[in-house]
Amino acid sequence: MRIQLEKKKISFAFALTVLICQGLSLQAQEQLYTTKPKTVIPVSSLNDQSAFSQHWNYLYPWGEDHNGTARMKQEQVKIENGELHITADRLTMPDGKSTKDPHLPIVYHSGAIHAKTAIEVNDNYPVWELTGYFKAPTQKGTWPAFWITGSETWPPESDILEFKGDNINWQNTVKGKDWLNTDWQTEKTTLATADNTWHRYTLIMRKIDDKNVELQYYIDDELKASHTADFVGKPFHVIVNLQMEGASGPAKAVFKAKDIEVKAYKK
Repeated sequence: MRIQLEKKKISFAFALTVLICQGLSLQAQEQLYTTKPKTVIPVSSLNDQSAFSQHWNYLYPWGEDHNGTARMKQEQVKIENGELHITADRLTMPDGKSTKDPHLPIVYHSGAIHAKTAIEVNDNYPVWELTGYFKAPTQKGTWPAFWITGSETWPPESDILEFKGDNINWQNTVKGKDWLNTDWQTEKTTLATADNTWHRYTLIMRKIDDKNVELQYYIDDELKASHTADFVGKPFHVIVNLQMEGASGPAKAVFKAKDIEVKAYKK
């Protein structure tokens, strides 16, 4: 019988233990615990510019533009005292239109970063943990995100943190055969202090069969949702960005992050 995590505050370490040990013998569990995880993004990656440059690239994997009204620029991203600061500044004049659908006018310059290494749930690494601490802007027009998206096709997508101009966080799982045929699973959580208090956002992905992955979403170590999607064998980019919606947002907004970590566990 599968163990089901209750939707209540529990130890994150315990939650991870439950997830990776389902169906294993005690001996196999003990062997698993002694296996050092593969660290793709170490918790120290934002300590300074040198550490950042080892693990992260600027912009989106595909360039400066996406689906909002902000164009990503390297100079909008700073590493300060072990923190990532992404600043969105409203422009005095529009900077043309986005090159990406729906081709909105560019009225902000902001920033994005993405991991140099793609991640993938597969037989070798069936369990992944992505986590970080964030202060996310919640003013009207702001659109911060910590997310993963398919490196070869879209969908797939998983949004670990996504605020859309208020204090409601969206944790989404997107699957489907193509961008015209998508299936969304969404959990919304209100966080009154999202913009001024460090909160921890976490995703655990676990291979449950040859096709499907269980995605467990947490905020401050509290399980918020469990989704299932056909993500086995699909590589993902890891992205942190501050996009904007429309032109009516603030003159300036700042998205802060620290202690981002991405790890994979073998069988």
